[in-house]
Amino acid sequence: MELAVRDCRIPKEKAQAKLSYLRPLLDQYFTDNGGTITAYTPVFPLEGYAIYDADIKGYIVKGYDFFDGNQHKDHPAVDIFIRDKNQDCLDDRTGKPVNILSLSPGVVTGINTGWTPGSQLRGGNYVFVYDPFTKGIFYYAHMSRTAVDVGQVVKPGDLLGIVGRTGLNAYKKRSPTHMHLMYLKYHENGYPMPEKSAKFLYAAYRHRVIPGPESLAQIAALIFTGAKNEVRAGTAFLTSYPEPAATAKDAGFYGTNAVFEAFLYAGIDLKAFIMEDMRRNLTVYPGRIMWDKMKTEPDFIEGQYNDIMIFFDRFADELTVKTDFFSLHEWAPGDVVIWNYKGTYHAGIISDRKNNSGTPYVIHSYQDYTAEEDVLNTWKIIRHYRYGG
Repeated sequence: MELAVRDCRIPKEKAQAKLSYLRPLLDQYFTDNGGTITAYTPVFPLEGYAIYDADIKGYIVKGYDFFDGNQHKDHPAVDIFIRDKNQDCLDDRTGKPVNILSLSPGVVTGINTGWTPGSQLRGGNYVFVYDPFTKGIFYYAHMSRTAVDVGQVVKPGDLLGIVGRTGLNAYKKRSPTHMHLMYLKYHENGYPMPEKSAKFLYAAYRHRVIPGPESLAQIAALIFTGAKNEVRAGTAFLTSYPEPAATAKDAGFYGTNAVFEAFLYAGIDLKAFIMEDMRRNLTVYPGRIMWDKMKTEPDFIEGQYNDIMIFFDRFADELTVKTDFFSLHEWAPGDVVIWNYKGTYHAGIISDRKNNSGTPYVIHSYQDYTAEEDVLNTWKIIRHYRYGG
């Protein structure tokens, strides 16, 4: 099935119908062969490497369609580079090959071996692993060799193969040695859609459990509840602590804006996460406003939306910015919206309250108050995110 899609030997509608039929069978196969569908802590997929070796900004999803097979457009994936200046597929520090490990538990659903130069196959030698917990497919490409078979049940940390330089473009001298990692959400209708694999890499780096659908809903509910609490508290938008009070709480305030405080209520210290990512990947934050602020005022409490957007672009799911009748169902309580506001940025949390046309209200900190208002379409929407922790 995977080969038929890759080589465009099956009509799209027929392939989608077969994939829809296969998904529950894969779940059953996984449990029948000793697997347990439960939350898990992912393992970073390149042994001896970490998230700062990944080119997360190289994720480009527009125009990608799984059913285009080897002729697909764009690059909905993260490339993780190894230290290999002479391109011999050996780590320059250890002189040894680099193992590719399964990030998740799952079932091996497809492999390719025996790639040779001159082949037009982009992925080279690769492995597909279906994760029955997140209902998604991980694609690991450009291996020198694979180490698993189709139908094999794996767990996080199991060896899948060795980093190589196989594939039409990965083989070329201009390409640094890397592994290509893509994640496809395997929907019930049989249509795999790309989502950011960076969130799994970040969870592996922080040793955090991957949230399942129920956990994601709980996180969203907590973010929304935290934002509602800011409305009740009457939080003002501040850029610094009011004097002479030592903390915002001392002055009767509980934060600078609805977004940061809402995430804190959900147990997510957004500021700390952003600062940690900056420490590892400062070059991807060209403004570096929060970083520079930290040097002079470690306890600063304002959020800089250009830095926040870069972080969310890297680790959150980016959703539609449309608000027409056919798109409103994609907006959910706990989502983050960012607007272009008079040449700068402004952000809020989507509420469960809606106006008569079904457009959700937004909780946001504006000037000297935090409120739940019908303002989603008041300013130009430039981002819509959903964050899973």
